[in-house]
Amino acid sequence: MYRAPSLPKPVGDYEIKLLRIFLTVVECGGLAAAESTLNLTRSTISIHIKNLEQRLGLVLCVRGRRGFRLTEQGEKTYQAALELMRALDQFSHQVGDMDPTLRGDLILHCSDELALASPLKLPDTIAQLAKQQPQLQLVLQTATIPEIEQAVLSEQAHVGVLPHYRNIDGLVYYPLFSETMYLACGRRHPLFTRTDSEIEDSEVLACGTVHPGVELNEAGRKILRKMHLTARAYHYETRAALVLAGTHLGFFPKSYLEPYLAQGQLRLLQPERFCYPVQHALVCKAGARERQKAALLKGMILEQTS
Repeated sequence: MYRAPSLPKPVGDYEIKLLRIFLTVVECGGLAAAESTLNLTRSTISIHIKNLEQRLGLVLCVRGRRGFRLTEQGEKTYQAALELMRALDQFSHQVGDMDPTLRGDLILHCSDELALASPLKLPDTIAQLAKQQPQLQLVLQTATIPEIEQAVLSEQAHVGVLPHYRNIDGLVYYPLFSETMYLACGRRHPLFTRTDSEIEDSEVLACGTVHPGVELNEAGRKILRKMHLTARAYHYETRAALVLAGTHLGFFPKSYLEPYLAQGQLRLLQPERFCYPVQHALVCKAGARERQKAALLKGMILEQTS
């Protein structure tokens, strides 16, 4: 086998980039599985892995129709790369602690509609941050729960705010507030004009219902197991479109429903029976490189919601 020149010393930014891609591929279990995490196509990932192999002069993995597996050299490189990343993290921690001034982007990822949830008081946090740390640029992004978890784990986001359905290793969760999800019915739906006392539970359970597209807590799972699930929609806006069409029922927090309720476009169905609580949490990565930024935003949000 042709052996390319050994990895240059010291290791540069490009080599570190290739090693990070390699680590992600290994942790995802293959090139195809790493596409969404890396936001790269499989062919691009393959080129990066090939470039790394050429720079190392090693064969790191076998990839093809039979799947993905590391070679012995790949296993050793994977462990060495983990040690390198830990050393880089430690260096970042030590140097970062010497500089009290925070600069650059402060990145917050929020689950659907949570940025404007009144208990979160995010506008107050933003105003406080702009006053106390004007040199920081706040970056806000809406994402799904798995996307938020992965962004915080990979340090593409400093802090996430999301419904707390599970615990992921490497993440630290801080309770924020709880809200109730209610079953809503559109004006075009056959049940809309009937009072709750006229509607049997069996009629509600027989209606097509939208699954929220995420894992739920036990209370939510218990209710949805009884429902006739005929569609799936994560974002409230797309879920609302299905309910407004009169073809489906769907669960929402009352804060989101208020404009529709006021206009008579939607109504709640038996709100004392068809409802379940959702606990929202703030999430950070344990031992993040830019932990000072995460701690700053975490402290402000927790103060506003306490």
